Amino acid sequence: MADLLSIGTSGINIYRRSLATTGNNIANVDTVGYSRQTHETQQAIGPTEGPISMGTGVLTDAVRRAYDEYATGAFRNSTSLLEQQDTLYTYARKLEDILGDKNMSISSAIDRFFAAAQDLSVSPSSTSARESLLNEAVSVTERFKSLSMQFERLDDDSFVESKVRADELNSLAKQLARVNELMLGKSDADLQANGLMDQRDKLLQDMSELATISVEETKSGRVNVSLGGSSSDFQLVNEEKSYELGVSRIDNNPERLAYTLDPYGSPKILSSVSGGKIAGIETFRNSALKQARDELDSMAIAFMNSVNEVQQSGLDAVGNQGRSMFGLADDSARASGQLQLLISDGDSVATGA
Repeated sequence: MADLLSIGTSGINIYRRSLATTGNNIANVDTVGYSRQTHETQQAIGPTEGPISMGTGVLTDAVRRAYDEYATGAFRNSTSLLEQQDTLYTYARKLEDILGDKNMSISSAIDRFFAAAQDLSVSPSSTSARESLLNEAVSVTERFKSLSMQFERLDDDSFVESKVRADELNSLAKQLARVNELMLGKSDADLQANGLMDQRDKLLQDMSELATISVEETKSGRVNVSLGGSSSDFQLVNEEKSYELGVSRIDNNPERLAYTLDPYGSPKILSSVSGGKIAGIETFRNSALKQARDELDSMAIAFMNSVNEVQQSGLDAVGNQGRSMFGLADDSARASGQLQLLISDGDSVATGA
């Protein structure tokens, strides 16, 4: 009877632990980063008496997390790609809003300029027509400058966000190094506290939102983390030590960004960062934003050259050879932001052949 009571007691205790595990799962259903836990049991093997081996009940084997290393790794990689595209889309929408704003339209300003030029060609001696053309010329230069400033603001905003996202990544790397340090006391991942392992995986997931990372897990459950899709020399976390990622503008090309790993220790230059929000920002800057700025500059130069060519081929109101109407305030900067009117009075507008 004593054996039967002890076996029954072990069963009751096991069921109580299983219910506690289930209750813990229910309580943490909305906890970010929590992994569902299972209570695993094993039979208690008693002493063997002759040919007969009698069981003595049930024992707890372990409380384990429902965790799949490969599925988790694939999810991190997918997250990096999704966040990269989502960030690129967000900035592309901002650029689209600027280009779609009727008040910022370059074409409408140029249309009004050529309409004023057409009116002047009909009445070349009209003082008001000359002044009207100059007013429209000023409007064109202001429109180019305004749109260029909007692009410049997008450039600044994206650069600032790149630094903010890099700081977030650095903070997560420090926290992960601290978690690695807390795991030093256990030699096997199965012996680590489930909560600590959840914290580790949540930090890795958050890091993958910012950049593509490769993760190397040791037998004890600690992880080493590198930037990129495979193990590399660009480590963010190595055991209990973390390294910072720095973002800066390239001196001779401030529209491009430079990435430096461990900038205040042993700096390593990265040509780019793949995946995540950081890569999404870089992709926007190097593709959509650069293309829009280049095309705006090309339009400004083409407009300036075509108008100047016509202006220089005619005579002004006093019979002098016409001179350039437009020029650039600074040849080393983007043309769209430097376009300026070079003549200040209507008599300088060339109309006669």
